[in-house]
Amino acid sequence: METVASTGGSTEQVSADQLESVINWTWRDRIVHVWHQLRAAIEEINYVARRSVELQMRLPK
Repeated sequence: METVASTGGSTEQVSADQLESVINWTWRDRIVHVWHQLRAAIEEINYVARRSVELQMRLPK
């Protein structure tokens, strides 16, 4: 296994096969991956907004 530094500053153990599978992604694979990341981020933002409204509604007036 090779040690590869990630962008977060920590190191992770990544096998050559895993690294090669990421490098060989097609444009479609990359777009689908980014799309899923975007959808997950939007879902999280919506959850936080909905939860903060719920908590604000419980505050005494």
